[in-house]
Amino acid sequence: MQHPWLRQTTALFSLYAIPAFRDNYIWAIAPHHSDELCLIDPGSAEPALQLATDLQRSIRYILITHCHADHIGGVAELMQHGDIQLFTPAHEAYVWQMPQQSLAQHHDVSKQHIDYIVIGRIRIQVLQIPGHTQGHNGYWLKAPDAHAVDHARARARGRGAAAHRAD
Repeated sequence: MQHPWLRQTTALFSLYAIPAFRDNYIWAIAPHHSDELCLIDPGSAEPALQLATDLQRSIRYILITHCHADHIGGVAELMQHGDIQLFTPAHEAYVWQMPQQSLAQHHDVSKQHIDYIVIGRIRIQVLQIPGHTQGHNGYWLKAPDAHAVDHARARARGRGAAAHRAD
């Protein structure tokens, strides 16, 4: 049975739009090659944890576009659920209410000059697109069989999780 939040499936991943609040979504990328889950802007932990449970996956990555509460409200709770890498934009004011050890896997993509994030075979390009907020980021996935979806597109590349800097 297809999950009701499924929006798109490509050769590499499935993309889910998790309803959050009245008028927002948490985006989730579920790679086909692993049991991992990548969240984009988890404003609330509960629906993201529900999707992870439904899909029998572990949340391993959180990507933040900007620091508004409806995009980061669930981060503190989610970081307590395993070894999660957190990617955030610079020039944003974050108030993390979580133990400092939870921030060990925190990557400030602008300060570290990260151009793309690799999750297994999926390459996610980091785009600095100030406007909505000064430090706003976008994430672009690109794949031969994918089309534009809000923050997401995908393309095959490498193995393992990594953040890559411009040289």
